[in-house]
Order: sequence, then C-alpha cells, then structure tokens
Amino acid sequence: MSHEPDASRPRKVEITADTRGLTNAVNDIRAALMFDTHPDLQEPGRGEEQPEPGSTDE
Repeated sequence: MSHEPDASRPRKVEITADTRGLTNAVNDIRAALMFDTHPDLQEPGRGEEQPEPGSTDE
C-alpha cells in the first residue's frame, strides 16, 4: 500500500488560528518594511553606520 497522497485530488489546507496569526504577522512585517523603506519617509543619512556615543574613531 502506498502512503503518498492521491495526485489527482487537490490537497485541502485547513486555515487555523495558527496560520491566520502567521499571515497577520507576515502582513505586519511587510507593511513595516514598506513604510521603513519608502523614499519620502527616509531621513537623510539614515541607513549609514552611526558611531556609538562616547566612542572614538582612531
């Protein structure tokens, strides 16, 4: 007997609270990334390495 799924039938995926939560998290991250990288919202010099306060560059 084969334990492989029948390829002729579409696979049913149940939407559970876990997958909904994951989808919401992905959408939140995507929105945050789009917000963060939007050219009109970037501050001048942002993204460049800033020295820590009190550190000296020798």
